[in-house]
Amino acid sequence: MFSHILITSRPSQWIKNLVVFIPGLFSMNESWSFQDYNSVTGILIGSTFAFFAFTFITIAIYCVNDIFDIKNDKKHPVKKNRPIASGRLSISKAIYISIVCIFISFAISGFISFYLSAAIFIYMVLMLLYSCFLKGVIFLDVFLISSGFVIRVIAGAMAIEVPISIWICLCMMSGSLFIAVSKRFSEIKTSEDNFIFQRPVLINYSILIKKKSILASIMGMTIIGYSFYTIFADNLPDNNLMLLTIPSVIVGMGRYFYLVTESDLGENPESIVVNDFVMRIAIVSWLLLVGGILYFWR
Repeated sequence: MFSHILITSRPSQWIKNLVVFIPGLFSMNESWSFQDYNSVTGILIGSTFAFFAFTFITIAIYCVNDIFDIKNDKKHPVKKNRPIASGRLSISKAIYISIVCIFISFAISGFISFYLSAAIFIYMVLMLLYSCFLKGVIFLDVFLISSGFVIRVIAGAMAIEVPISIWICLCMMSGSLFIAVSKRFSEIKTSEDNFIFQRPVLINYSILIKKKSILASIMGMTIIGYSFYTIFADNLPDNNLMLLTIPSVIVGMGRYFYLVTESDLGENPESIVVNDFVMRIAIVSWLLLVGGILYFWR
């Protein structure tokens, strides 16, 4: 039973919730500093609680999503083995797990702040609407996925009571949109004509995103948006050293684009981030550069 619950909770995808730490990183030496032990502790505690609050709410959403997707998952070569689709985890037990996780999530977020709980609630409502109805609406489905990442970032800022830049939200929106569309691209490419039965909305995407130009355009938009952020954001160092972080973004997104279009890995974004050496180097170098520049020059 525990293994079925663990598989349904998708632990490999919990990495997405790490974006709640981004506001803490970008508020270094603005809202807190390493010289102030109390401020560092507050940032770590608030961000960590936000991470776990989102982890439990996403587990609840995954359970609901798998319940509503039973019919389509049974037609998928891989998803048919999910515990709920295969019958190893009953619907009643999945509902119970979902309710318990929702309660835990709100208990954690409520301990930190009302605003974090409000963000969790908005995220939950949007994702439930997505799972139940809106995943079948072209464009709206991928924008809802993107909005989930933006909510995470805003919630991360609320949890530690720091300001959040509109630039970060825009970059997160376009970046997560790139990942969401990449997933649709891979689903269509790898399932050939079966996507019509596995996820009906894909038939609406099939003509639009079979061409790589759509993904390339979104990738370019994200890189340009991030570049503008490093130049025009008011709270960044005046020496424009943040421009040094742009190559890491270009390498990371370029590598992701290659793995999606040439290796058909877009259905599992978390596996790309965790398993690909180039992606790990790009992410780590970006984190080190951002952290070093804000530590020494802000």
